[in-house]
Amino acid sequence: MPDQPDGSNVEASQRSRQILVADDDPVMQVLVSAFLEKAGYRVTLADDGAEAVAAAARQTFDLILIDLNMPVMDGATAAACIRAGEAHGRRVPIVALTAAVGTAEQAQALASGVDAFLAKPFDRDGLLSTVARYAGPAPADR
Repeated sequence: MPDQPDGSNVEASQRSRQILVADDDPVMQVLVSAFLEKAGYRVTLADDGAEAVAAAARQTFDLILIDLNMPVMDGATAAACIRAGEAHGRRVPIVALTAAVGTAEQAQALASGVDAFLAKPFDRDGLLSTVARYAGPAPADR
C-alpha cells in the first residue's frame, strides 16, 4: 500500500514515525534531525514551545522531543498546552531534552505532562533507544 503524506493508507507498523523536535538551538536541531532521519523517522522542527504547540495542533505525531529551556514558551508550558489540546484525543508521548535535570525541574515537567527525560548531552544510541521506546521502531529497524 503506498505511503500517503498523512499515513492514512499505510498500516501503523509500516509507516514512518512522525517526530516533532522542539529546540531553540539550531545545532541541536541539525544533530537530532540527522540521527532520526538516518534511522528512518520523519522530523518536523519547532524553534520554541509556541511553535511546538501549533505544530501539535495541526499534525499528528508519534513522539514529541522538547527542550525545557526555550524562548517564547518553555518546554514544560508547551507540554501542558499540548496535553490540554489532547483532552479527548490520542495522547502523544513527550520526552524532555534538557541539560539541567534537577528535582524541581523534573517535578514541574512531569506535572505538565512530560513522560520522560533525555539528558543532554546524549549520544545517537541513547536518542534512538529512547525514541524507539516511546514512538516505536523506525522503518529501518524492521
